[in-house]
Amino acid sequence: MFSNLVENYPIFNVFKYLTVRTGLSMFTSMIVVFFIGNPIINYFASKKIHNPIRSDGPTDHIVKKIGTPTMGGVLILIGIFSGVLLWSD
Repeated sequence: MFSNLVENYPIFNVFKYLTVRTGLSMFTSMIVVFFIGNPIINYFASKKIHNPIRSDGPTDHIVKKIGTPTMGGVLILIGIFSGVLLWSD
């Protein structure tokens, strides 16, 4: 389907360039994380899913970290995979 678009509309040739697809992948990842970030953080907070807080840190750090979901790596991975799967060859 994409090859038909390129044949009929030469403007779609731009999607063959790696730099364009890389930029679009980064933009897609950012948009996905912005839209699903808050619901995922709320879900983790409601299920009390978080990393343990180390007790050897400063006491004010321990007090501030209580109740903060710290599973941001999940959001990063979802964003990366969404951009890569959508825009890679």
